Amino acid sequence: MPIDPAALTAGIARLEQAQTPDAEPGELLHRVLDTAQELFGLSGVGLMFVDESEALHYVAATNSAVHALERAQEETGEGPCVDALVLGEVVASDDLETDERYRTVGPVAAEHGIRAVLGVPVELGGAAVGSLNVHRDTPHRWDETDIRAMRAFAGVVEGVLGTLLAVQRHSRLAEQLTYALEHRVVVERSIGFLMARRGLDAVAAFDVLRRASRATRRKVGDVAADVLAGRDLPG
Repeated sequence: MPIDPAALTAGIARLEQAQTPDAEPGELLHRVLDTAQELFGLSGVGLMFVDESEALHYVAATNSAVHALERAQEETGEGPCVDALVLGEVVASDDLETDERYRTVGPVAAEHGIRAVLGVPVELGGAAVGSLNVHRDTPHRWDETDIRAMRAFAGVVEGVLGTLLAVQRHSRLAEQLTYALEHRVVVERSIGFLMARRGLDAVAAFDVLRRASRATRRKVGDVAADVLAGRDLPG
């Protein structure tokens, strides 16, 4: 993933200038994602956050293909972006269509021209609160240069989110981020509890919370608290 240092510096400078107190959060996030797509020559970029009702929820995308991928991951609880959030590490798929880990999401992605996907955790306050996902429309072997570049850009995203949280506390986006920060520890502890009690891996345990949240129409943080209190979950 070759990067023009001058273009990168200029792109980050434009984003910093756009971070004003009256900036519209959604528009600013789309500008951030558009910048990543342009700088790194990607086919699409998207962003998902932990949400009070959906566990992992679509926030923004540069095009309809990424939007479809994020919705599919949101609905199924499967995909590189879900894994990146739960595991707190970069998760790569060189070809989502043939990736045995993602048999449900892979075909959906292929229908929208998405092949190679990289999921990168987005952190605030030392905890993952969402994931940045980038894709190419052909199979691609993500190497260490790619991963380092996207980790670095995730840091830019985190800086923008921190600014939005500080200056626009009453926006919908700030409310989502605040919820994610306040409940992330409880969610992580409940994932660990389910892993130990049911013999699940972290991603499967997270999916249990997601499904229970949807089935009961309750906030995922409340469901996680039930788990830690020893209460039974539906299903």
